[in-house]
Amino acid sequence: MTGEKRNPPFGLDIPFDEALLRFARVDPKDLNPAAPARFQQIERMPPSVHTWQKNLSATDAQQETSGGLVPYLRLTSGSLAVGDFQTWFRNEMFGAVAWQAGQFGKKPVEEAYVPFTVIVQGLNIGTIAFRVTHDDTRQNSNNAPNTWLHWPSQMESILHNNDFSGRPVVLTRDDTGLFTLEIQ
Repeated sequence: MTGEKRNPPFGLDIPFDEALLRFARVDPKDLNPAAPARFQQIERMPPSVHTWQKNLSATDAQQETSGGLVPYLRLTSGSLAVGDFQTWFRNEMFGAVAWQAGQFGKKPVEEAYVPFTVIVQGLNIGTIAFRVTHDDTRQNSNNAPNTWLHWPSQMESILHNNDFSGRPVVLTRDDTGLFTLEIQ
């Protein structure tokens, strides 16, 4: 929690599917001319497919709870059957992305901007850059996961206005190094 006061979410006076189709047709460069500069070059990775999923909690899905909203998806063990989820996301799933020094609040973290193809209930929204942060000491406080996927403003709007609590979210990195985030 950042303690920031949030504006109330906007409402839609058109069906959700129509709004998503309109949103998908918008060129992100028209919305934020600085956005392309935030994309980091991704090295080509060896052939492999990494997939992870979990059901979105109300907090993950940006729905009001007694604990308040957090603007990120905590990357927990989820569907991982092997390996330590505290290091797997940093070293395996996002191992070849361009990590750099960053900050979360006043704390130093490692961060990367990763382009994801986003699919919401079968509708391809397009490619959106997500900020991913990693801090090896997060687990020291309540065993919090070390790696977080921060919701960009486009996703926050979709999540605020549609309750996807309990629905699976699936992250995939394919054998060419491309990432997909799907909310089923």
